[in-house]
Amino acid sequence: MDNERARLAYRRPKSGTSWPLWVILGVFAFGIIGFIAQTGISPKRSGGAGAGTPLVEGRCYCISMETPLCAECGQRLSGAGAPAHELLPPGCQIGIIRVDTRAGVRWYLVQAVASDGKTPIGTGWVSAASLTEQHLTELR
Repeated sequence: MDNERARLAYRRPKSGTSWPLWVILGVFAFGIIGFIAQTGISPKRSGGAGAGTPLVEGRCYCISMETPLCAECGQRLSGAGAPAHELLPPGCQIGIIRVDTRAGVRWYLVQAVASDGKTPIGTGWVSAASLTEQHLTELR
């Protein structure tokens, strides 16, 4: 009888983890995802300013990737009938002259100079969308 009682009292645990732990882990994971979405942290952008962080008029930034410099604000960058635009090289420095918004997209009027900080490249508009994946370093 004691063996029967011991056998009934002992229940072999089921394989895997119990469901309350999975619920706690799920709530924790969704909490982290919500925090990341709210703060705008991007795993592809290691720091600096980008499309999620508006650039400030009067400040200068160094770009990390080739970036189109458009003659007009709101200009299409690709597709059929898109006008030609100049490409700013990586390491180029841009000074923000003015900020404008067209069709929900921020555009920056910039003065671009080469990485040496002296050779002028030109003045034109840069779309915030083209700065999305870049690591922008603010220059002092």
